[in-house]
Amino acid sequence: MREFFQGVHTQRRALTLLLTGLVVLAVVALRGMPSSILPEVTFPRVKVIVNSGELPSEVMLRDVTRRLEESIRRVPGVTEIRSTTSRGSAEINLDSRWGTDLNLTVQRVQAQIEAARTNLPAGTTVDVRLMNPTLFPVLGFSMTSDHVPLAQLRDFADLVMRPELSRLPGVSEVIIQGGRRLEARVTLDPIALESRGLDPASVADGVRRASTLQSVGLLETNAQLYLGLVDGRPRDLQSLDSLMIPAPSGPPVMLGQLGRISLEEAPEFQRYRANGREAVLINLLRQPSASAITLSDAAHRWFEANKARLPKGVTIQTFYDQSDLVHASVGSVRDSLLVGAILAVLVIMIVLRSARLGLAGAAVLPASIALTILGLAMTGQSLNMMTLGGIAAAVGLVLDDGIVVVEHIAARSTGEHPATRSQAMAEILPTLVGSSLCSLAIFFPFVLLGGVTGAFFRVLTLSMALMLGASLLLCLTMVPLLSPTAHHSRATARQAPGWFTKAMHRATDARWIGAAAALACILIAIPLYLSLGSGFLPEMDEGSLILDYISPAGTSLNETDRMLQEVEKEITAMPEITAWSRRTGDQLGFFITEPNIGDYALRLTQKHRRSADEIADDRRGRIARTQPALVAEFGQLVEDVIGDLTTTPQPIEVRIFDEDRALAQDKAREIAAVLEHVPGVVDVKDGVVVSGPNVTIAPRPAAARSTTSQSSLPRAASRIGSASLPPSWIALSTKAGL
Repeated sequence: MREFFQGVHTQRRALTLLLTGLVVLAVVALRGMPSSILPEVTFPRVKVIVNSGELPSEVMLRDVTRRLEESIRRVPGVTEIRSTTSRGSAEINLDSRWGTDLNLTVQRVQAQIEAARTNLPAGTTVDVRLMNPTLFPVLGFSMTSDHVPLAQLRDFADLVMRPELSRLPGVSEVIIQGGRRLEARVTLDPIALESRGLDPASVADGVRRASTLQSVGLLETNAQLYLGLVDGRPRDLQSLDSLMIPAPSGPPVMLGQLGRISLEEAPEFQRYRANGREAVLINLLRQPSASAITLSDAAHRWFEANKARLPKGVTIQTFYDQSDLVHASVGSVRDSLLVGAILAVLVIMIVLRSARLGLAGAAVLPASIALTILGLAMTGQSLNMMTLGGIAAAVGLVLDDGIVVVEHIAARSTGEHPATRSQAMAEILPTLVGSSLCSLAIFFPFVLLGGVTGAFFRVLTLSMALMLGASLLLCLTMVPLLSPTAHHSRATARQAPGWFTKAMHRATDARWIGAAAALACILIAIPLYLSLGSGFLPEMDEGSLILDYISPAGTSLNETDRMLQEVEKEITAMPEITAWSRRTGDQLGFFITEPNIGDYALRLTQKHRRSADEIADDRRGRIARTQPALVAEFGQLVEDVIGDLTTTPQPIEVRIFDEDRALAQDKAREIAAVLEHVPGVVDVKDGVVVSGPNVTIAPRPAAARSTTSQSSLPRAASRIGSASLPPSWIALSTKAGL
């Protein structure tokens, strides 16, 4: 091997140029690499969200959920189907094996849904999506104002912000939540309807038929080709008032003669707030190949450059930014690089008394990181917690290789018979290669891991293996070129202290000392192992908290909002929370949500005094004391996203199977009560989905035999004093393009 190292020294200029080119390519690749919190892993799960209006949960389960499950079960590769059915909506999760072609699975699922669509209730909508990290927002802004109406804020977000933010680099979708929508509301007069033989259904059908836009063909005249259109859509409230409705027993009648027409806010059963006021929330989703840092910087620049276009008195605040954690991960790698390089230089300078040797040993670290980034870019990876964590974890191993090579060359360059660099490298080559291969062999079992663990830790293993491989390559090529020759080195061979030499001889002669030391370490490690906690990811402070809450089943939106506003007073007063947003009847991810369920996104200050766990414990206790009806659960961003992607939001899940649903629900509540007393458990959900109470109106036979039409039933039902029915059950609301 001496000839190899002599050739390396001979071609040192070409080798230096090659390494420099690779570093430059790594810098270019770094600028274009996507960045995110989690690796670009598509989980073998497909989620189906079904919406069928306001059907009761029992009817929804029988007519929608089970029919779709029976059809989807024919898809090859689906191992498990789990569903949650609620009032008018259902969520179906399909699990497949890792390695399944998920794009093909999605197409087959969509085909089976289309085959079953004819048997579903009219108006049913179905949305099918793959579960991957890009399904969740990476950036969230809140838009609030004390003076601008919420309907105007919503219109500005929909008509101005959505199209412009969609053009930012890396944005895949812009989701607008909150605000108000205006609609033309027609409050019908029962007397006017009965005098003309009409009912609300016939009026609604007449409005629907008249409010159409149809093409009548192409017309050629005046040397031009015109498109003929019949447009019956009302342009304003006045034109809607004069809309003609056919009457069965007479001439058509104007809509304004049948009731009162006004412009009102549409009923909303979701509520969005931020920083103490109702708000419009703007959520940005990124493309799989995009960088969260680039997207965040572009979005903040857009808001900064378009301040003058915002309505006067509007406040824009960031309540959620995924790039904060990516910035923190990049910063930790940078700090590891600087601290490791400085320590390596100091150690070598102190031990070998040579600054050049110290710089030679430290130079392997930035070069190894550059080659690792180039390898990650070539394999299609992104900058995320796993890849950056692998680089940070391998810093010590990389510096150890550089220090060993530098120290050996320095030691062999002194003495009575100094060796050349080629001879020294030929001597250490077997040891260096064997040590690196042993380190790489440790990571091979991670490649064989399956499931979620394998999907994440294979990326970590790849980054560490690339770091060690790059370190070995550089130690064999670059480090010998940077190390000084014998007559330039001021390092001298020094004998070890006498007491140290005697201690080493005594330890090697008396083998029982080594065995006793090993046994003592094992005995100490056993209680330490038993006292350690366990988890998928290490404990870390991500700078944000997710607060999921549930009010009692059937609680109205206004009552839930009242309880939450009391919670928000304390949240606003906390110095560690810089911004927050709240969704009621909705969530950050892709789920079905009841009006009594929602979540908070709490953004913490950069240098908060207490840890995130301490803040969560404080909030949990205060909510339990002030609002005992609320069930609150705290989590951090990464663990919450991983739980949602795996359709198992909780670290531990207990399943109960029974054909008797009432019995299964009772057992679930009993088990949840028992689990609350298990040491270490802080949040328990019983998993029971309750949609709330129903009001059923069933006409008696006498009413069915009478001449009273079915349209009069809502009017009769409004006399039920014990039911909380809307005050205008015979009101007709239509979005007439206003």
